[in-house]
Amino acid sequence: MRVKPATPDVLFDVALHMRDKDYAEIEATVPATGRQDVAEWLTAAYGNHPSVLMAGDKKGWIAIGGFIEWRPNVGTLFMFANDRFGDIAMPLTRFVREDLIASAAARGVHRFEAISKADYKIAHRWLRHLGLSTQDAYMKGFGKRGEDFIQLSMVDTSVCTAGSREGQRAAS
Repeated sequence: MRVKPATPDVLFDVALHMRDKDYAEIEATVPATGRQDVAEWLTAAYGNHPSVLMAGDKKGWIAIGGFIEWRPNVGTLFMFANDRFGDIAMPLTRFVREDLIASAAARGVHRFEAISKADYKIAHRWLRHLGLSTQDAYMKGFGKRGEDFIQLSMVDTSVCTAGSREGQRAAS
């Protein structure tokens, strides 16, 4: 498997050909409809983002994903792939767990989170395998047509600052 920073053309191609379940999940949360428009929206939003990666093998690129810190030391994992995902699922899972998450934790990231369509059970299993085993929320009507989503997370309290630990104790 190979992993490199995503390029707009590869991101567009993988987005255009993403798995049906990935498409249904992403389309429900972006201001675009139809595979072409969703692929264009994703490319405009993330095509040059430094935290977005592409993964593939000798035959071509298969998955787009990354970890984006929306807030300091808190970030969101995301991924979509085409139908060849099974060809790189094991090494990509290892990479995300042992490289992407581990390097972010070493930089002080203490919270990793992801949202997923409530009925996308395979994605939930994969996220839990990565360590995001806490379901923080069931978000009824989160999608643009009322689709339900869940939020999964992993929090490493050992890297939280003293102030946030004190806040956690006060809230208990």
